[in-house]
Amino acid sequence: MGSFFRIFLFLGMWRKAIALVLFLFAIKVVLVICGATGGAVGGAYAAFSMTLANPAYYLHRVKKSKSFNIFERVF
Repeated sequence: MGSFFRIFLFLGMWRKAIALVLFLFAIKVVLVICGATGGAVGGAYAAFSMTLANPAYYLHRVKKSKSFNIFERVF
């Protein structure tokens, strides 16, 4: 969970990094309650961070977005 957080912080998207950490923590709680293994939790982290990274960076650099919304213009 730490590597994508550091990348988001390095790119200056600290608002989205905080929101993504909180969202992934909620996903982890649900997966652990359902009895998922560590691989499933890691796969969920990877899927969400890969899906959200490029649109978030585009909005940050081109549109100058200052939003905490990690799903902005994704769905």
